[in-house]
Amino acid sequence: QKAYDELRNIFGIHLHDKDLEMTLDDLNRMDYIERIAKETMRLFPVASFILRRVTSDLDI
Repeated sequence: QKAYDELRNIFGIHLHDKDLEMTLDDLNRMDYIERIAKETMRLFPVASFILRRVTSDLDI
């Protein structure tokens, strides 16, 4: 609901217009939606990684 309210505050009556074009200024005003995206990426990282461990001595 808070994300929808934020979009409604930014775009007003044009929120559901199919021809609505977002600007960089609009994106910069989306503080709550940015926090949602960051928290989602924190909980579910996009890039996976593999931890590796050396099992024997290695000469370099």
